[in-house]
Amino acid sequence: MRNKRTDLPRSGNDRIIVRWLGVLMILVAAPPGWGHDAAVNPVGQVTAVQGRVIVAHSGESKPLRVNVPDEIVPHDVIQTDGKSRSKILFQDDTLLTIGENSIVEIAEHTYDSSVDIRSVTLKLAEGKLRALVGRIFGGQGSTFIVRTPTAFAASQGTYFVVWTDGAMSGVANIGTTGQVSFTSGSRTVVLNPGQFTVAAAHTAPATPSSLVGAPADVNQAVALTEFKDAFISESAKDVLRGLDRRREPVAAMQWSNLAAMHTPPAVISGAVTPPVIPPPPVHASPVSPPVPPASPPRPVAPPSPPPTPPIPPPPPPPTIR
Repeated sequence: MRNKRTDLPRSGNDRIIVRWLGVLMILVAAPPGWGHDAAVNPVGQVTAVQGRVIVAHSGESKPLRVNVPDEIVPHDVIQTDGKSRSKILFQDDTLLTIGENSIVEIAEHTYDSSVDIRSVTLKLAEGKLRALVGRIFGGQGSTFIVRTPTAFAASQGTYFVVWTDGAMSGVANIGTTGQVSFTSGSRTVVLNPGQFTVAAAHTAPATPSSLVGAPADVNQAVALTEFKDAFISESAKDVLRGLDRRREPVAAMQWSNLAAMHTPPAVISGAVTPPVIPPPPVHASPVSPPVPPASPPRPVAPPSPPPTPPIPPPPPPPTIR
């Protein structure tokens, strides 16, 4: 007897259940002992949230709402809803922006500044993310990889976007320097700044093309990872310490629909050297003595009429002789 065909879930609630089943499968596949407790050192911190974002910690069954300045630890799985996104600053000065309707696992994050080593692997199950890899690490074995179900992208010291729907994956190098390699179907291509490529499952990537005149879906993937906020000039450690002290909620932030093809990659120390703008000179204003209050004006008398000139007496009459 043939098995009955099972239709895919169509309602919004059913789709959410299926997505979280995928998240639970990721957590089950994670190594044991990765519970979110004091023994696990945080590797990053949430610096901005738009909309509804949740995180599932390995070893915990209940996902939690993400807020600023929550800490991120290895094997955390972060999920964003529609019209939602989040920004995470890692200890190695990498800035990660997760776009809407996305699921990302922090599969690996090793950072040792004493030997200049950074090894990071992110798993993008679905959706889109943007990574600003702050600088190149010279230590042997340093990598930064984003894996999708069908491909993976690797970078050192550049700015790029990765997106996937589970069957098709793509990458765009939106930085001004550095390269991104993209592997699918046993073939690797290298993207220079201002280029993108896509690949279906088990097929080689297309030849990299210019982002100028790119298809609408490519522009949309880049636009939906745009999350503008204040320029960050401090190091990651300084920012994380500051957030821990303040612990203030972040107001909702707005974004634009791809005002430019890329955001300048100068929001993290180490990406580029920000211009040093001297503060304007402060001139001390001379202190003026206090001005006494003005006296009320004295009433002015109306002007006196001019004096009447005296009238001389008439001359005496003449004498008649």
